[in-house]
Order: sequence, then C-alpha cells, then structure tokens
Amino acid sequence: MRIYALFLSGVGLVLSPTSHAQTKAASAVQSMNPDISVSVLTLFKNSKRQGADKDEPGGGFSLQETELQFAANVDPYLRASVMLSVHPAEQEAADPSAPAATEAAEKKTAIEAEEVYVETLGIPYVTFKAGHFHTALGRHNGLHAHAYPFIDSPLISQSLLGDEGLVETGLSAAALVPVPWFMEFTAQALQGDSPILFSSESSSDLASVYRLRNLLELSEEATLDLGLSAAAGQNFYNDRTNVQGADLTLKWRPSKGGKYSSLIWAAEYLKGEVKGRPLDSKQSGYATWIQYQFAERWWVQARTEQAKSEDEGSTAQNKVSALLGFFPSEFSGIRVQYDQLKDAADKPLNTLMVQGNIMIGAHPAHSY
Repeated sequence: MRIYALFLSGVGLVLSPTSHAQTKAASAVQSMNPDISVSVLTLFKNSKRQGADKDEPGGGFSLQETELQFAANVDPYLRASVMLSVHPAEQEAADPSAPAATEAAEKKTAIEAEEVYVETLGIPYVTFKAGHFHTALGRHNGLHAHAYPFIDSPLISQSLLGDEGLVETGLSAAALVPVPWFMEFTAQALQGDSPILFSSESSSDLASVYRLRNLLELSEEATLDLGLSAAAGQNFYNDRTNVQGADLTLKWRPSKGGKYSSLIWAAEYLKGEVKGRPLDSKQSGYATWIQYQFAERWWVQARTEQAKSEDEGSTAQNKVSALLGFFPSEFSGIRVQYDQLKDAADKPLNTLMVQGNIMIGAHPAHSY
C-alpha cells in the first residue's frame, strides 16, 4: 500500500505542473473571449376587423427576431458591444403592371447590425460612447424588442420614429450631475441617417439628441424616474425636424415579499414636426401602461395609447391592450396580448398575439 501511495504521489507531482499550466492557459483564453448571448422571439399573430369575413394579412406563426450579442472589455479603458438582429425581411410591393404570380413569393430573412459601439470605462462621472446605437430619445426608444413592456412598441413610436425606433451612428456623452439624487444628462451628435426624421442631402448636416433623466428614491420600496428629451436636425425636405418627449416611470416593490408582488406605472409622450413634409408633418401621441405582479412568475398588464396627425381631416389612432405574462425564469417566458385598435376604418381591429421568449448565454442586465 505504501508503494502504491508513493506511486500516486509521484504521478501527482509530475502531472500537477502540467495541469496548472493548462488551467492558466484555459483561463487566459476564456478572459479573451467576449460574453455571448442569444435572444429568440417567436410570435403567433391573428388580426381581424370586427365584422369582417377574413383575417388581416401578416398573421400566423413567425420567427419575430433573433438577437445575437457579443460584449467584452477591449482593455482597461474601453468596452465593446455588438448586437446583430436576424428578422424577416421587408417584402417589396408587387408591381401592378406585372403579370400575376403563379407561386407565392419566398419569405426572406435579413441580418443587420442593430448596435455596434464602444464606450469608455473608468472616466469619473462621464461615459462616452461611439458607434451605432439606440439614441436617448425617450425611455422606450432605448429598449431592444425582447425588453419591450408589451409585444409591440407604442403607436406614436412606430409612426414618428419608425418600426425600429431612432437608431443612429454617432457620438454620445452621458454625465452625472452633482445633485443629491441621481441625475444624468446625455448629449448625442448623430449622422442623421433616419429616413423618417432626418436624411438630409448634405452629409455634413448632423442631428442631435438630448436627454435629462432624474431618478428619485421615494422610499425603500418605491422609485420615481422622470425624463425629458429632444432631437433636432436637417431633414430630406431641406428644412428642420424637431422632436420633444417626456416620460415617467413609478416602480414599487415591497421590502418583504417583493419576490411575489410588484407594481409599475409608466407613461411617455412624444411630439414631432418634420417641416416641409406634405403629409403627417406634425404628429403627437402618448402611451401609458401599468404592470402588476401577482405571483412569483406571473403578471398582468394594461395599456392605453394614442397617436395622431395634425393634418386636416386625419383621424387619431386609439388602442387599448391587455397582457398576461408567465416567466418560469429570467431566461424564458411566454406572453399573451390582446389589442383593440380604433382608426380611420369603420370597425375596430382586434389582434391576438402570443410571444415566446428564450435567452441563452451571458445576457447583460437591462437598465433600471
């Protein structure tokens, strides 16, 4: 037995340096790898006008979006993030003069860089960011699709900013203001590529976004978040575009039993003018919603919203939504949402959506 023990001890002495070196090498390689995460959204949608015989187009099952995210510290001074979005491609409108197609068009998938940027680390009170990113115009515009409070974005965000929101290339600086509460001022200089708001003929015409955020701690259980934002720049019509917004978020979670109950109330207002545009040059709207968590993995939500144009004879869009969410963990969930939209049509549009959400990998925490 003593000989056997000595033999094992000798083998351990021989192998331990190699094993230690391998462990260090593996650790060094891992530290060079970025954090990788994947978010997958699947969607079932059914829309129908009240009293209509047929469903609205664009329904059924679909892969709503797949988001791939890579993030890592470049060095002690910079951190880089790359987010790629894989989603159904927009279908081109059919040519009315062309002969009727004998077969259905093939559905295609698009891959685009949703966000690609670097930001500074360690600079006191100020964070600089450069690249392609969601701008700081309001609260909802900074969210990715899997973090939307509801399955779809608010009506005014879609009509004023576009389906993807205001995502631009440029430089951003966010500074903490020295006051007793959390106050952050963000200023962004942007290329102004948005085809809806800007897209000036001159590449030297930059756009700008500003946001002032205040986060107040009302008690140990409640916080109030207030924000003001604005955007401005030259547009496609050789004139100016101006957008203003305000948002409010109240969060409550009890100090005891907070795992099983919470309450969020939020509201956001946007108003914009694209001078020179012949239609919908002035638009405004709001969305307000409430979320109540009634169990560890369950919550209910309700939303009311409006978007309108100041064009003569235009009709405002009004929508109400109800949502039930079930999330077994922070990495998977399912949401069921029902909407009723009233617009220029005679009958309201009723929509049922069911969304599945899964995440894998080291997904970073969402902003508070």
